[in-house]
Amino acid sequence: MYQRKFIKLIVLLGILTIFFAGCGKRNPEESVVLSESATKTYTINSRTLELNTDAFAINRNFQIIGNTLYFQSNDQEGAGIYYEPIDREGDLQKMPIDFGASEMLLSFVVDKENNAYCFLKDEKEQYFLRTYTSQGIIMVEQDITTLTLQNQEDILFAKTVIDESGTVYAMAKGSIWLFDKDGLYLGRVELPSKNILDMVSGTDGKVYISYNSEGDIHIYLAKVDVENKKFGEPFSFQGSGKLYPGTKAKIITYDARYLYEMDGFTGEYTAILDLAKHYIKAGSICAFSVNDTKKYTFVLNLSEDKAFTINKLELITLEESVVANSVSDVEKTEIRLVAPGTDGEDTYLLNFIMEFNKQSEKYTVTYESLGLASEEDFALFINSRLVSEDCPDLLLINYFMYETYADAGALEDLTPYIEQSSLITTEDYLENAVAPYRSGEAIYGIPKILNVQGWIGKKSQVESLYKKMTVDYFLDFLEKNPTAKFEYDGEYCGLLRTCMKFGLDEYVDFEKGICSFDQKEFKDLMLRIKNTNNAHAVTSGQWDTLLKSDEILLSEVHLYDFYTLEKYAMDYGEELLFLGYPSPDGSLAGEVRPEASLGIAANSPNKEGAWEFLKYYLLNYHVPHGIPADEYSFEKEWNEAKTPKYEEDENGELEEVPVSQFFYQGDMVPLYAMSEENAEHIHEVIESALPVSKDAQTIQNIIFEESSAYFYGQKTLEETVDIIQNRCQLYLDESR
Repeated sequence: MYQRKFIKLIVLLGILTIFFAGCGKRNPEESVVLSESATKTYTINSRTLELNTDAFAINRNFQIIGNTLYFQSNDQEGAGIYYEPIDREGDLQKMPIDFGASEMLLSFVVDKENNAYCFLKDEKEQYFLRTYTSQGIIMVEQDITTLTLQNQEDILFAKTVIDESGTVYAMAKGSIWLFDKDGLYLGRVELPSKNILDMVSGTDGKVYISYNSEGDIHIYLAKVDVENKKFGEPFSFQGSGKLYPGTKAKIITYDARYLYEMDGFTGEYTAILDLAKHYIKAGSICAFSVNDTKKYTFVLNLSEDKAFTINKLELITLEESVVANSVSDVEKTEIRLVAPGTDGEDTYLLNFIMEFNKQSEKYTVTYESLGLASEEDFALFINSRLVSEDCPDLLLINYFMYETYADAGALEDLTPYIEQSSLITTEDYLENAVAPYRSGEAIYGIPKILNVQGWIGKKSQVESLYKKMTVDYFLDFLEKNPTAKFEYDGEYCGLLRTCMKFGLDEYVDFEKGICSFDQKEFKDLMLRIKNTNNAHAVTSGQWDTLLKSDEILLSEVHLYDFYTLEKYAMDYGEELLFLGYPSPDGSLAGEVRPEASLGIAANSPNKEGAWEFLKYYLLNYHVPHGIPADEYSFEKEWNEAKTPKYEEDENGELEEVPVSQFFYQGDMVPLYAMSEENAEHIHEVIESALPVSKDAQTIQNIIFEESSAYFYGQKTLEETVDIIQNRCQLYLDESR
């Protein structure tokens, strides 16, 4: 049990570290100032380093001190601090410190004499600050349990640093804990309602933090004032929030594109290295250092599971070179990829773009995120930029916005390109994933992944609904089972949305452009939904207490991989069944939602280059989440998910081992091969899923907007239905 708690806390610390390393976003209102060094040419040297390959090992807190890389590892045998020189290959060494199997190492720092300052927690929930010599001898030990009991909401201790005077700083979520070199508590410097992201001991001997607050895209830098127990004047800066010591009293940070040098006194910062140009993947940076000769050292995470198990590193050094590259980005044609609806840079896609740029002799792709949210924003983007000289070449388009672009003539038909390609054909993709991007004979995008949305329930309770779920049958089921509950925060529109998802054909003829919501059948449905919702809707706050009860529970979810039902079953405590949504004939019908599709702008000045990248993207890009949209990857991953995996145990006997794993409530949980029955169920769910057109979504939204007034007693049923009928008919008339 203690091991599970240990994994839960260490994983939380690791996730926070990895998340902030890759989530940098530039404020679009700010421009990047490039220093002279950012335009220089560098020679690159690299080597790989294999760490603990134990699947349950948590390797984290990587730091370069002098010429040595240090990190901590917590596995099932206990904690340890490891190190290796960064300037030469050698055997990975472990500091001779015996933490004991019952202690978890929260964070540590090593000083110039190789003494290790460590914060620990044992299985009795006791906290300690200990200082060890390089030989593992305890120099200082302080029991700080009483202090942590007084501040239980803020004892994460995710990072530790020391300043020039020997003061020890421990970083929590909203404060910095201070101790002197003998381990005596000096107090806390608090930052209420803020999230401290990182902390660094600068080469000026001072300690700085980065932080942000909820709802604020800006990240701030502030100095820790130990004497007055407060933070200095904050400065807003660009970057991920990660901080490293620079040279000449500067601080280093980075975002998805640039490495920045900051002045902690004035807050001024300058881009000193173009990471993308040198193929440094910002989202993979674990540690960094720079010396007085401007030699940059990066430690990158090469692990497949980057968020949880870091077991393979790449150590890269950049030194200024007088020899120019044979092919520079300046000589290549720029292909501009814009993500209109994405609020922030996609680290995985940026890394892939760097791979393409590295191998391409003709093109270099740049990425821009616009963060558009409303339909008005999209309309302005389409009507202005896509018809201007500033038109991008590629668009990252979600399925629900495709028709908006296509109807405006903003997208290039990919059919001619596909027909001339010997490698790309739409027949290689799941038809229901491609269908939302079709218009007649034209096709405007091909997705990489998909997910399926619909209702789930405990198999033992809802099997009677499976493949029989018409709207009437679904509502009958709820009425016949008064204890049945569904989670929708009490919103009537949730149940109405469910019934209308694939039930519009009864009231709308899209080909003729006619609707009939003023008929008796729709009024009866509205009345029935109002009564049913009152009896069965449960708020999210109540839902968790019901999950493992005997109540009949229905919940709307997204299937985002082949194991989603197994993962949700951890909450429900038993096997689940995917029901989808009510359909006219009761057949299985989830909603397919394709994602990660690129389209070529109709006015792109570089269509040939855009297609070259799009082709490379379709053939080589692996999206780290979602169900594959291409047939080959889909069948391959599905077969892997249902094929048991065996390994020999210590006695030479074969035993089944997990085929995957995931984190549930902070613990690492193994996933074994699905049963043949469950595998076939998931396969059928995905293949039978249906898309919802833009017109259907618009009609649904009109219904939901206007029905609330009736459900909450603000308008009569007749008034509401008349408004719905008039608005929907007006939309259909204008769309013809």
